[in-house]
Amino acid sequence: MLILSRKTNESITIDVQPNTPESKALQALMRQGPIHIKIISTSGNACRIGIDAPKSLRILRDDVNPEHIGSAYKNKKGHH
Repeated sequence: MLILSRKTNESITIDVQPNTPESKALQALMRQGPIHIKIISTSGNACRIGIDAPKSLRILRDDVNPEHIGSAYKNKKGHH
């Protein structure tokens, strides 16, 4: 897991790194463009984020849709 600190109005872009074993599959997934994540505001211990991603990509909140969390992530967190 990559952990970054960002301030309000700072962004993160997720894109494909070329010439990796996974790059062809990822390029197909991200054919419509990269994912941009922007910190909209912060208040106390919470922040509002904006996500600009291809419409074909599902973006789910784990606290609302726990059944959609990947099994690898569940195993790391001790869930079965």
